[in-house]
Amino acid sequence: MRGACWCRWLWASWSWRLHHQPVILLAGYFIIPQSLPILVKYLVILSLALGITLGLYEFAIRRVNVMRRMFGMKARGRAVPANPATPQATEVHAQLPAHRL
Repeated sequence: MRGACWCRWLWASWSWRLHHQPVILLAGYFIIPQSLPILVKYLVILSLALGITLGLYEFAIRRVNVMRRMFGMKARGRAVPANPATPQATEVHAQLPAHRL
């Protein structure tokens, strides 16, 4: 299901459930004592919780192999170099007869 973008976010549900509660509590600890209208407090806590939880998932869990494994995702493979002319390919190419090039 490589093409389904929503599918990869379904795998994030465990991470969201685990991280959103402490993030909401921490944001609420600092926002609720402020003398702001309740709607403003709600919107600030909502946006902070969404942003911080999304950031934790995107940058701490999805991109770190140890964290991926801890949350039940497969480890990512190593990056393939962008330059296809590896030393082995160049050596093989140099050994070909001139009329084959």
